[in-house]
Amino acid sequence: MQTSLKFNSINKDNYQNDDYSIGGAVSILEKTFADILGKESAMFFPTGTLANHLALRKLCGTNQNAIVQHQSHIYLDTGDSLPRLSGIKLTPLGKDKSHFKLEELKDYLYELENARVYNPVGAVSIESPVRRKSGKIIPYEDIKSITEYCKSKSIPIHLDGARLFIMSEITGIDVKNYSQMFNTVYISLYKYFGAPFGAILAAEENLIRGLHHDRRMFGGSIYSANIAAIAALNGIKEFQEKFKLAITNAKKLLIKLNTIPGLNIETIENGSNVHFVKLDTNINLQAFIQNLKNKFILVSNDEIDVTKIRLNINVTILNQSIARIFESFKESIDKPR
Repeated sequence: MQTSLKFNSINKDNYQNDDYSIGGAVSILEKTFADILGKESAMFFPTGTLANHLALRKLCGTNQNAIVQHQSHIYLDTGDSLPRLSGIKLTPLGKDKSHFKLEELKDYLYELENARVYNPVGAVSIESPVRRKSGKIIPYEDIKSITEYCKSKSIPIHLDGARLFIMSEITGIDVKNYSQMFNTVYISLYKYFGAPFGAILAAEENLIRGLHHDRRMFGGSIYSANIAAIAALNGIKEFQEKFKLAITNAKKLLIKLNTIPGLNIETIENGSNVHFVKLDTNINLQAFIQNLKNKFILVSNDEIDVTKIRLNINVTILNQSIARIFESFKESIDKPR
């Protein structure tokens, strides 16, 4: 059973008195997320890229070798930012897979320990759900085995948990259960809490203390961060209840959509909120997508298989009834005459 979220109150005076991301609603946001994640402290960042970067920079210290997933955002979507800006080498494991297994990590660490020149690992990073793998969730037992082994080796561990709250609702495992396995945890504020931008990095006090200096050096101490903080504080109050209902509605909708001739719903093993629809070849795909858009339903082509469309389930599914969405899909099929 998941813990009910508790929130610190905001009053009118908090709305405009943060000083370059310090104080005001930003401090309330940081305290709120530290409590939710079961950490001693937390810090606001304008982007998840910067939160991930400074987390690994802090954890690695002088051991500038970090292990990441080959398909992770940190490795494939931020260029060489960590090597170039912080001198941290990224070692990718689990090539082309959603994640690496414990044995692969052990094999790599064994190679390091027996190398002619020892280059110790400063940190291990895990991303889940994995965006580049259609939101696949790393099984809890795999996360647990890897983090426990890292702790036994005194290797710090970072969680790129941009979509952690989505994963928690899907698996039914409380966010604190995930968070407690990691030294640092990053959470996105704009992906589902309604903030226009922003991220939270939560950790023990000794890791967060003084990190605002690094944030400022990297240009991340922005003015009026309270805009994002207030939006996120309001958004998270409703997220649990709304997203739970969204997932319930999505399950019912997918069953109904699978009854439409020419459409076939494909599920993803260890999936989260991403689903695929395979269309018969005689269906005009682009017309189908446009017809849905005209009915205020946004879908997109799959990046790999152009005969599929991708459905990202979020709280906007609650804007229309299941029956209406189902009818929209039926009416949007445009087959050649």
